[in-house]
Amino acid sequence: MFLANDVEKEIKNKSRLKVFITPCYDRYSIANVPPTILSIFQAKAQGCERLPKNIIDEHSDGVHKIVLLIVDSMGYKQFFNCYPKDRALKIVADNSNLIPITSTFPSTTTTALTTLSTGATPREHGIIGYTMYLKGYGFVVNMIDFAPAYDYKWGTLLEMGLDPKDFLGLKTIYEILNEEGIKTHAIMRFKDSGLSKMNLNDAKISTYVNSSDLFVTLRRLLEDEDDEEAYFCAY
Repeated sequence: MFLANDVEKEIKNKSRLKVFITPCYDRYSIANVPPTILSIFQAKAQGCERLPKNIIDEHSDGVHKIVLLIVDSMGYKQFFNCYPKDRALKIVADNSNLIPITSTFPSTTTTALTTLSTGATPREHGIIGYTMYLKGYGFVVNMIDFAPAYDYKWGTLLEMGLDPKDFLGLKTIYEILNEEGIKTHAIMRFKDSGLSKMNLNDAKISTYVNSSDLFVTLRRLLEDEDDEEAYFCAY
């Protein structure tokens, strides 16, 4: 746990607000995760730098498959307090480098998931909240549904001609890996939202009903790919 303690101290020392934890985009944030995955597959990264080598390199030799499991709203302190009591989490933690990294600001789902799909900061990818004013459409938009914030119908802006695949102006990690011949999979509850269509561009998407179904699906996909290089993101 000495590495985790050192990383936590560095994050706190670099925080721009001393009573809060602000994003550490240069070394320890979720923005550094996609470039790290791309570097392991020897693919060219965009956006931020990768995580420091001493964190990941001892686990990356000979790796052909990478699984990124995203648990929305699960903070480091929560995980740290829970894992000794949960057998599965303890097995993972005891065979890993368990360290804290920071999220985005704001740390809302739409912003954080877009960073995890691109390796770009919110300033770079432009998705800066759950709702945003899109001047070209004249609406305050729900960025999950891609619909006016007052509208309960999904995909209104898609019907108006907005193409979520072109909206960001950045390649997703799935696009970059597919260009390198590496298969990509995303396992999500909802695949047809505007946010999913934007962030999962080029991924082969599988859906699930509950957490047990998710892991059965993930195992099947891992086994189906056999020895092929592949990336899996489960949310």
